[in-house]
Amino acid sequence: METRRGFLTALVVAIPARCSAEPADWMEVNASWYCPCDVCCGVWSRDGLRLLEPALGITATGKPPVEGRTVAVDPDVIPLGSLVEIEGIGVRRAEDTGGAIRGKSVDIYVVDHAAARKFGRRTVRMRLIRRGR
Repeated sequence: METRRGFLTALVVAIPARCSAEPADWMEVNASWYCPCDVCCGVWSRDGLRLLEPALGITATGKPPVEGRTVAVDPDVIPLGSLVEIEGIGVRRAEDTGGAIRGKSVDIYVVDHAAARKFGRRTVRMRLIRRGR
């Protein structure tokens, strides 16, 4: 707070209830990469969706996936819309879910199947930066 010419001014910062002020502790998670192909996504692939419903969103949040932004999570562990930091990879948004994503797992979206296969599966450290809805 500071006083200026007899007036008291204060800085008020509002933090929504669903948003954590501090990042959560790091946790170990099983990580894999996925792309929009039939092998990675089956009927939910970009081609499969086009056959079912051309206007249907591709991720569980209805947004198209974006490399460098989208990850799939178990919404019981990480709520959709949350921001997570994956050590050595960066900050991503939880926009999708997946049939094999259960518990402490994350599936990182890339556009290239070769890149998804190259990453394979491994254990990484991840933390919740901002809780989604």
